[in-house]
Amino acid sequence: MKINGVFLVAQCLLSFLLVNVAQAQTKEAFPNKPLKIIVTYPAGGPTDAVARILAPRLSIRFGQTVIVENKSGAAGNIGTLEVVRSNPDGYTVGLIAPTLSVNPSLYSKMSFDTFKDLVGITQHVGLQYALITNKNFPAKNAAEFVALAKSSAKPLSYGTWGIGSHAHLAGALLAQKLGVEMLHVPYKGAAPAMQDLIGGQFDFMFDSVASSIPQIKGGNVKVLALSGTYPITSLPSVPSLGQTV
Repeated sequence: MKINGVFLVAQCLLSFLLVNVAQAQTKEAFPNKPLKIIVTYPAGGPTDAVARILAPRLSIRFGQTVIVENKSGAAGNIGTLEVVRSNPDGYTVGLIAPTLSVNPSLYSKMSFDTFKDLVGITQHVGLQYALITNKNFPAKNAAEFVALAKSSAKPLSYGTWGIGSHAHLAGALLAQKLGVEMLHVPYKGAAPAMQDLIGGQFDFMFDSVASSIPQIKGGNVKVLALSGTYPITSLPSVPSLGQTV
């Protein structure tokens, strides 16, 4: 059995330090060559954004180049398999979303065992998600959105960055809470989903606040609610979805 390093949604310096401690017990200094972060989603999404922030800082900390490599597909399974197949020497780690924990329930056949082939190093970032719509979507707030979802002749559609993603599960939970049908439209990443939301190809999506802020501020999309229970300083007037649903 091979144990490889894995980040569980937005990890930080501590992840590499834990690997570093293990390597320090060997004769060979660690690290003495470039390190690689495998991101299991395409460039442009929240997971990738965290990796791009971490990489240069970790390069300074360790005096080695830290490469970010995107390996997307199958709700993160393709990139995760790349981590599983890597040499377990601490030089390859994965920046992996929470889909890692639910994929065994969504996929009948997987090329690796999440709980045997991988070891979690640390969890660092908790993200709030924004319920955003196309700028021309008729609802102006969460209450109007709920009313529209319940009265619409056809199901509202929502885009996500893949089957089993937390955006997918959030949409499914919302539909369940409202007692309505909603149409899931999966994409290969958050960035292409955002572009199609702006283009009006579907009605709404859940995206991280950090990723959606530029589009919100630019007037390309509307934000109706937040997923968390605490306010966001950049969106002080936006309520929690829990206050409406």
